[in-house]
Amino acid sequence: METVIDATDDAAERASNLRAIFEILSYIHADALKDNYKELADRIEFALNLAEEVIKSGANAASAPEPRASAQIGTAAVAPASNDDATQ
Repeated sequence: METVIDATDDAAERASNLRAIFEILSYIHADALKDNYKELADRIEFALNLAEEVIKSGANAASAPEPRASAQIGTAAVAPASNDDATQ
């Protein structure tokens, strides 16, 4: 049986993991921009914005994202490249 302390520890761990992922994505985003990978940088920026929303909304949102967030993630993952990206 999970106790309140266990649930609190679990939420804190999820929040910490999300912040670590955010930090790693920030470095990858900077490298993508520097190396002129515009589409990759745009997708990483989307993930950073979503992660920031989840971090700001609290640990509960990390375990149960809103339906619109899931839809946005799926759409971003399969979005076709724009014409600008094809010409680079």
